[in-house]
Amino acid sequence: MMNCLSRMLALWALLFLVTASSAADQWSIERLAEAKDYSQTIDTAAVVILQDGKLVDQWGAVAMPLNCHSIRKSLLSAMFGQHVQDGIVDLDETLGDLGIDDNEPPLTEIEKTATVRDLLMARSGVYHPALYETASMAAKRPKRGTHAPGTFWYYNNWDFNTLGTIFRQQTGRDLFDEFNSRIAEPLGMLDFRPGRDTEYVSGKDSIHRAYPFQLSARDLARFGQLMLQNGRWNGQQLVPETWVRESTQSYSDAGKSGGYGYMWWVAVDGEHLPGVTLPAGSYSGRGYRGHYLVIIPEWNLVVCHRVNTHQSGTVVSSSQFGKLLSLILAARTGTTEIASNDSKELPKASEYSIIIRNGEIIDGTGRNRFSADVGIVADRIAEIGDLSDATADRIIDATGQIVCPGFIDLHSHAEEGLVHRDPARRSAPNLITQGITTVVVNQDGDGPLDMKSQRESMQQSGIGLNVVQALGHGTLRRKVLGDDYQRPASPEEIETMQGLLRSALKERVFGMSAGLEYVPGRWSTAREMHSLAQTIKEFDGVYIVHERSSGTRPMWFLPSRDSHEQPSMVDNIRELIAVAADTRVTTVATHIKARGTDFWGSSETINSMIRKAREEGLPLFADQYPYNTSGSDGRIVLIPDWVFAKEAGERDEQREESDNADSKRDFAKQLESVLQDEQLTSHLRKDVEYEITRRGGAEKILIIQSNEAGIAGKTLGEYAEMHQEEPVDAVFRLQLMGDRHRRGGAQLRAFSMDEADVEAFAATAWTATSSDAGIALPHDGPVHPRFYGAFPRKIRHYAIDRGLMSVEEAVRVSTSLPAMILGLIDRGELKTGFVADLVVFDPETVRDRSDAFHPHRFAEGISYVLINGSLSVDHQQWYGNLSGQVILKSQRDPVKHPNSDDGNTQP
Repeated sequence: MMNCLSRMLALWALLFLVTASSAADQWSIERLAEAKDYSQTIDTAAVVILQDGKLVDQWGAVAMPLNCHSIRKSLLSAMFGQHVQDGIVDLDETLGDLGIDDNEPPLTEIEKTATVRDLLMARSGVYHPALYETASMAAKRPKRGTHAPGTFWYYNNWDFNTLGTIFRQQTGRDLFDEFNSRIAEPLGMLDFRPGRDTEYVSGKDSIHRAYPFQLSARDLARFGQLMLQNGRWNGQQLVPETWVRESTQSYSDAGKSGGYGYMWWVAVDGEHLPGVTLPAGSYSGRGYRGHYLVIIPEWNLVVCHRVNTHQSGTVVSSSQFGKLLSLILAARTGTTEIASNDSKELPKASEYSIIIRNGEIIDGTGRNRFSADVGIVADRIAEIGDLSDATADRIIDATGQIVCPGFIDLHSHAEEGLVHRDPARRSAPNLITQGITTVVVNQDGDGPLDMKSQRESMQQSGIGLNVVQALGHGTLRRKVLGDDYQRPASPEEIETMQGLLRSALKERVFGMSAGLEYVPGRWSTAREMHSLAQTIKEFDGVYIVHERSSGTRPMWFLPSRDSHEQPSMVDNIRELIAVAADTRVTTVATHIKARGTDFWGSSETINSMIRKAREEGLPLFADQYPYNTSGSDGRIVLIPDWVFAKEAGERDEQREESDNADSKRDFAKQLESVLQDEQLTSHLRKDVEYEITRRGGAEKILIIQSNEAGIAGKTLGEYAEMHQEEPVDAVFRLQLMGDRHRRGGAQLRAFSMDEADVEAFAATAWTATSSDAGIALPHDGPVHPRFYGAFPRKIRHYAIDRGLMSVEEAVRVSTSLPAMILGLIDRGELKTGFVADLVVFDPETVRDRSDAFHPHRFAEGISYVLINGSLSVDHQQWYGNLSGQVILKSQRDPVKHPNSDDGNTQP
């Protein structure tokens, strides 16, 4: 249990998460909705509105740490207060007194007469270049010596950065340590991590470093509330009241922005922002491209507005924010009695951080649901039972909803997004909003060799999901064989690969993935894979395999080029069974499918083979994304890549799967060249006919987008019939008459699997749910619907609508089954002592909404998602917080489980 102080701090931190408050009762819900709707037409990332210290409303990624830009200056201003009061910092000391200078050209003697107070007011008269200087600052910067210190206001970064130097010099305290101990910790900030969210920036323009902060909207709003309360919080004076008043007075005319105080913008005669009049005493902190922290003491109100400036081009102008603020203020339907917040009593410590009440528990084991409450303390499930008399910092009413463990995605491509500079991408909104709390990355034999570096990069930048690492077989092969990978590995090379794999497993990686249909894994031998599987077994790891083929032949097969004697999916299942039998390593046939019309119906054979192997005690499993369409972006190309080689007829070993456009290339011209050659045309027709079959047939290939009007939504078969020609000729027409600079000429999506096979695989007790998805944001290009909806679809379509399994079983194969496969010892079940990775969903509304034409629609019915005890989705709203962690494999041997077909064995 947390100690009493930590519990009280947590309660105060969660004070602003309460959605029902007396303050909210005095606001118009309809007008707040108007404000929210308008914010969605501009680049707003998050808004938090507080009144009387309670949450009125919030929307957007309120938990996402974002660069504060120049609001950092207001944070520093607050930190100066106590040290000024204690006499440690003298505002009237000069730069000369303090020994402050800069690089060439150095400060003049006149410039050195500027005082600390002058710098706080941006009136130093020092016009030296500065770090983090914007183009507008540089353009407005006067020439050196133009104005004497204290005589002219010029908003600049030299004064502010130099104040950071003075603070550290005079107090002996690091800026970020001071902020954390004096402000962040007492306020109970939820999302601030000093090592991740702070940075000193150096450069050649100045010796005085910039000090950017990252804070979430809800944490920054807490800081605003501290200022509103005259620096007092929970009975403690964190910032002297006299300093709050002094620093938020206007000392300079800031034009249409009103005035300027000590690194705060101040309303003067109501003027502060375009289109809105504010009462006297109002002030704000402001940051580049649209960050605002507006404090209105007259109305006891704080409004925090954020923009995700990690994304290129995002900006909210002062006029746009002024309009948004006016809409927010128009939603006030009454006035509140302004009472001093200083008299608030210290709240009593609650027993739990969060209680989820009145829900139906599906615990992940496959057992029948039952009614109970769930109590969470910090990041653990502390109690399951009747908690009607217990207290909590946050109570979630789950009446009519199901509470279950967080979903574990056994096949994910989230790794690139999780190391992206944009925290929105690292928070993985498309995955979290479908209930995924843990992902297994580096799939299909891909990923980095240095697992430690990947892990540290994720941990340092912050991630929205829990991560399980696998090492890619293809990565090992490229490292050892270099560019000479189109051959079997020698015994010595296999031994070297085993050594590299062993090193990764010693670093507590969970196992190895393989992509045996891809380069370079397709040239591996059964002997190579057996040897590596033996190494995995030494550490009780898992072997996750993208098979050598998903149909009758591999995806790279072309009838005009390759021998027809190629491995099928059935052949590959035999190979996996042999590996599992020889090594007893836990083996997963990943994203299992029967692709191509010539392979439809094979699920019965494959399932029979796996069932027999499991009956013999082999640890053989599968995972599946529950859709009958394949391809991550769906932009398939039916014309083989050799047509688009530099010279017509030149053959490439690896086919290009995507229709990615290239404005410099005329693909139609290259096709025309091939069609002029009778022999090449014959080869081409065979290849395209085969590809149509592999992709499900002409009636299963859908035209998503084309330059040709009226054909989007038609199948290839329908398009061919329109022109009274064969499907192969229709493929050529799409390229020749469509976008000449796009491979294939149009955007297509293929439904290459038969739904009967999808259902047959889904119904097996050994097949876990997976997404095979990366991280996507709504402005991205086309993606597979599974990126947003795989897990809700398993529950809605296959369990509830089709009745192939119970909802309990759909949850089990998404939680405890993958946890058992991986050897996770404290996740995958809703059980006392387990990590609080939880999902609350509404069985009446849960469903996937994404499809081929609208791939970026978020799932519905996932009401709450908790990751390590932190709310990542609240009332179906994505918060954008980064509460995930990289999970290390348990050093103790995980318990091995019997392979019963009812699937109810437990970790």
